Amino acid sequence: MKSHWRHSPRPDLLISLSNELISSNDDEIRALLAALAARNDRDALLITKLCLASAAGWNEGESLRISQLHSGMIDFTQTKTDKNRSIPIDDELADEIREH
Repeated sequence: MKSHWRHSPRPDLLISLSNELISSNDDEIRALLAALAARNDRDALLITKLCLASAAGWNEGESLRISQLHSGMIDFTQTKTDKNRSIPIDDELADEIREH
C-alpha cells in the first residue's frame, strides 16, 4: 500500500511535540507550521496540517492514500482500534493535498 506522500517524513520537531499538540495554543501551532514551511518539507507540513485538522495520528496521516480523500471527507481505515472512521476536512486543505 503506497501512501500519497513523496517521502516518509518524521521530523524531530513533530515527534518531540506530538504529545503537546493537543494542548497547544494558536500561536504555538502557527509557529510549528511556520517552522515546517521554513524547512521546505512539504510532506511534513501537509501531514501536520492533516493531523491537526482531523485529530489523526502521525502514522494515519503519513499513510494517507489519495483514494481516502473524497467529498470533503477523509476515510481512515486500518486504524489502531480497527474501526474505520470518516472525518470532514476543509476544502482548501483537501485541494492542497490533492495538488501535492
